[in-house]
Amino acid sequence: MLPESALAQATAPSANAKPQCINTDNIKSYKIETDDLIRFYMKNGQKLTIRLKRKCPQLRFHGYLSYTPTNARLCTGVDEITTRSGLTCRISSIAPAKNNEANRGSY
Repeated sequence: MLPESALAQATAPSANAKPQCINTDNIKSYKIETDDLIRFYMKNGQKLTIRLKRKCPQLRFHGYLSYTPTNARLCTGVDEITTRSGLTCRISSIAPAKNNEANRGSY
C-alpha cells in the first residue's frame, strides 16, 4: 500500500508491480474529469489522478461514482468504481496530479 501522504513517488504500475492503493478514509471529495479520469482530493490537501482501465460511458455526464473498498482501501488492478447506471470500471493507475492538473480546482 502506498503511504497516504507519500503518493508523490507513485508511478503507473507495470505488469509485475504491486497494486497502488489509497486509504478511502482520507478521501475528502472527487471530481470526474472525463469518462476515464477522476481527481481525488485528499484530506491532507493532496490531489490524486485516478485513471480507469477503459472509458466508463456516462461517468462524467452523471458526475457520480461509488466504490466498495476492501479494508478501507482502493487499489489499482483490483478495485472498481461503479457508475450511476451500474457499469463497473477497474482502476488502472493512481498518481499525484501534475501541476497543471492540480490547479483545476477542488471541492
